[in-house]
Amino acid sequence: MDAGRKSLPHDPPLWLDLRGAIFFITCCARDRDIKPFAKPETAAALLESIRHQMLSRIWRVHTATIMPDHVHLVLEFPREADVAKSVRDWKRWTARNLGFRWQRDFFEHRLRKEESFDEKTRYVLENPVRAGLVQDWREWPYTISSKR
Repeated sequence: MDAGRKSLPHDPPLWLDLRGAIFFITCCARDRDIKPFAKPETAAALLESIRHQMLSRIWRVHTATIMPDHVHLVLEFPREADVAKSVRDWKRWTARNLGFRWQRDFFEHRLRKEESFDEKTRYVLENPVRAGLVQDWREWPYTISSKR
């Protein structure tokens, strides 16, 4: 981790209505070179933790893909949710229980248009194909998608 790296701001302006807002989020492993999520048991456990967040109504996942060194999510949060806290809590739990470390912070972008949603969903689904891990995204076992 770069000592000079600043934290990313995640607090939306108070005037912003987040009802129905969809976010594209990327979380990266701290030790990306060792590809900690390439172990099938770790990737499966991460996917199960995402499902648990869904069942607990902490977030609603449209698409999620576990890659060998990072995770992509396209999701919604309840109106009253604190997006940054929800993601930080999930990262903390998974790190403690699955035995790896995340990079500090995460990247998030609120999607603003339908075409942006389609573009980001396609990006997440096709990530394993672009990485040469599978021929078709449907072959990748570490994906949650409403498109299946």
